[in-house]
Amino acid sequence: MFLDLVWLICRANSKTAEQTSSYVFNELKANHIEVITITSNPSNNSLPYLLESTNKLPDLAVVLGGDGTVLNAAHHLAIHNIPILSFNVGGNLGFLTHDRILLNNPQVWKRIIDNQFSINQRMMLEARIEKNDATYLSSKSEKSGLKNNINLNALNDFYIRAYYEENSPTCTLELEIDGEVVDQYRGDGLIVSTPTGSTAYSMA
Repeated sequence: MFLDLVWLICRANSKTAEQTSSYVFNELKANHIEVITITSNPSNNSLPYLLESTNKLPDLAVVLGGDGTVLNAAHHLAIHNIPILSFNVGGNLGFLTHDRILLNNPQVWKRIIDNQFSINQRMMLEARIEKNDATYLSSKSEKSGLKNNINLNALNDFYIRAYYEENSPTCTLELEIDGEVVDQYRGDGLIVSTPTGSTAYSMA
């Protein structure tokens, strides 16, 4: 992989991530690689706007943050087949990231530039909400009424539970495969996870 352009996606409102991004920026620029720095958080995410406006996609995205920052980047970049290299810098949880200590090793960047690495392909899930009156929790944690069908994708998992908080904490979920009922489950919810794994389940 020839590195001509790298997007450096940094967790917003984190002094540690901001300082580390300056170090990574300088390391990449020293190797004559163009770098665009982007901040990312749930309430102010510039990544979708950059994807809409750019004529040139990056060869690699370097993510500095926790699992939330990685999942947000994967959500927007996976469809474009952009590889992601992530480090836990300034994040609260880092099950999906590398240890930040690797950033201090100059051999990391040399190996990437010299193509001495492998890319691990990850499975993603897609869920489809089909009811016209369905309500879901959006990426901005706002309750949104849906007028049309919608597709959602996830790198790690989907969590399905009763919507209304005043309802009983348990609910009944029916599983169908190709239109055939397989089983019914009763509990506080259902996690459908990829091999990458659920961050919340790993923490629990």
